Amino acid sequence: MKTKRSAALCLGALLLMGLATLDCSESQDREPGTGVLELQLTDAPLDVSTIGAVFVVIEGITVFPADDSNGGLVPTPISDTFPRTFNLLELTDDRHALLALVTLPAGLYSHMFVHLQSAWIDFDGDPNTDDIEPLTLVGGNKYNVILPFEIVAGGMVQKVIDFELRDPSTGEVRINCTGDLTDCTLIPVLLPGK
Repeated sequence: MKTKRSAALCLGALLLMGLATLDCSESQDREPGTGVLELQLTDAPLDVSTIGAVFVVIEGITVFPADDSNGGLVPTPISDTFPRTFNLLELTDDRHALLALVTLPAGLYSHMFVHLQSAWIDFDGDPNTDDIEPLTLVGGNKYNVILPFEIVAGGMVQKVIDFELRDPSTGEVRINCTGDLTDCTLIPVLLPGK
């Protein structure tokens, strides 16, 4: 009788230890001290009937910690899901596209560089016509976005970048073309979204 009771207690203890080990192994699958950044891209409404589409190719993002004393965090390049092409006119009227979903070390971050590869304009929105022109990016291909956020261990933060194709103060489109609609330039302005 005593042997059966001892065996049952031992079996119960082993079962509990197995459950405890299972629980610990599941929590160890997550990297300790990390969280997730979900980054969305959008654009403000654009009322221009002469433009059918404006495409930008984003080749990567670099996220920067708030300062050097922030627990040893270093700038983090995000490039594994890039390059990606976006039609900015499809991202107006509160529409968003997923730009990045990335695991980062917990800590404070102050800004990021968005690296643009290229851009082009399609005047009528029909890819079968020959009215597509490359856009020269004014200011190079690296654009700073002041977008402070905090990654909490085990948490997720959502942020939005607004690609301002239209100047909100003047209403003018930030694309300039010569009279014959060749030799076009784009002045990229990327701001924190709402």
